[in-house]
Amino acid sequence: MIERACLADWRFWALLCALVLATATFVVPRWPLQQRVYSTLFVIDITRSMNIADYRVAGEPVTRLNRAKAAVSATIARLPCGSRAGLALFTERTVNITLMPLEVCAHFNSLQASIDQIDWRMAWAADSNVNRGLVDGMEKLRALRGQAGIDDTASLVMLTDGHEAPPVNPRYEPDPALLVPGRKKDAPGAPPADSAPLHGLLVGVGGYTPVPIPKYNAEGERIGVYDEDDVPQAANFGQPANPDAIEGYVPRNAPWGRAAKNGTEHLSAVRETHLQDMAEKADFGYVHLDDDAELYARITPPAWADVQTRDTDIRWLLGMAALLLAVCVPLATLVGDLRWRRRFVRLPQP
Repeated sequence: MIERACLADWRFWALLCALVLATATFVVPRWPLQQRVYSTLFVIDITRSMNIADYRVAGEPVTRLNRAKAAVSATIARLPCGSRAGLALFTERTVNITLMPLEVCAHFNSLQASIDQIDWRMAWAADSNVNRGLVDGMEKLRALRGQAGIDDTASLVMLTDGHEAPPVNPRYEPDPALLVPGRKKDAPGAPPADSAPLHGLLVGVGGYTPVPIPKYNAEGERIGVYDEDDVPQAANFGQPANPDAIEGYVPRNAPWGRAAKNGTEHLSAVRETHLQDMAEKADFGYVHLDDDAELYARITPPAWADVQTRDTDIRWLLGMAALLLAVCVPLATLVGDLRWRRRFVRLPQP
């Protein structure tokens, strides 16, 4: 009897504690806690090769652009409150910031609506020089430090297939390594070696099999695909980086050779090797866009976080504790009854 009385007392206090915790979910919904928050500027490529539908979701074809938009939306939805997210578009050779970083919880609907409105028709030029776009984005992010929620921990995440049109001449391309502190100390305009590094990630979008690029008219209606004669198949600007490799090279009259250029620039696949090379020069990471969870993990490492003390919603924690206690009471009662019966109730002997 004494053991059963003790068990009853335990049940009473456990249920009382559960009631207090359940009440606290209404009285104390927030509590100051330290947590990691992030500031991220998402840059989405809106050039025409991003209209290729080489992703499949639920068995339906999805364009690279829509897949990139969905990945950004899913990532923002998972960022902890207090984090900031901004949006930018890339086309031609520049990055245009359309939305400065906003707090993701207070402005969640605005961020999602802005992502939904992104369309390839927003492009202000038809060319695509991804390397220059990356350098432009890095320069703008560094220039904006200390403004509008962009601090030294802010990161640049660029989603692109890496397709450059027309093909670029590497001889005249800027080097992303010039913007990495300490990478090239003697280069003019390079940041000091002790300045904070830029955090960043290049996200390769698209399949690995080259496929035709959709072609549209001035009204935005699809009228077929680009063929070999529609796009330049090789660089033709300035002096070539390696003249000896060009057939029919004439320094003055034919610096790019006399022969017609054939190639596959009218087809597009993710240029992963090119993107990895750019990422290495910029001291960025690289990931191919396959899984949204992997993308989220790559843009939220501890080194990119800003630890802040924020009023955090702990109702779920209090509710879970109350539920755990409420469940433990009947379980403990059942176990106690079984033990009592085994100790005091003797079964008849055969």
